[in-house]
Amino acid sequence: MRVGIISVFTDYHRRGRHHRGVLQPQIGPLVAALLPRDVEIDIVNDTWDDPDWSRDYDLLLLSALHSEFDRARQISHYWRRRGAKTVLGGPLASAYPQLCAPYFDAVAVVAASKRPTAPCGPCRQILWEFCGDIWVHMADVSGKVVSHRLSELLPLPFDARNL
Repeated sequence: MRVGIISVFTDYHRRGRHHRGVLQPQIGPLVAALLPRDVEIDIVNDTWDDPDWSRDYDLLLLSALHSEFDRARQISHYWRRRGAKTVLGGPLASAYPQLCAPYFDAVAVVAASKRPTAPCGPCRQILWEFCGDIWVHMADVSGKVVSHRLSELLPLPFDARNL
């Protein structure tokens, strides 16, 4: 299995050029350390280098701030068309999972709480309308992760079948 971990970055002041300046917090090495040893892993810091567009991935994990949403969507779209599953995490995914969900196969929600926090009720409904029965991965500050299908979090969704 080949996994790509990309920390997405766009510096609009440098017109897309890379630089060796300050980095956003890097979750990639931590995630890589938690994966099984037999997984082939590429960690890409988009601040410094472009992803290798010729690579094939089975799973692509992306982390992005709000300002990098367009770039994260572009990267996800490219590899989804090539057969990879994509997951978005980070501040944007946690704050706006319903906005992110249509562009990724899963969204990771993390909150600064003592227990994994699910998306709010309206967010669950919006996720259902745009994405259907996707996986929702939730974590707490200790690193405990809980995963559920959206149908478990929203057992009686309102959708086109109700019209």
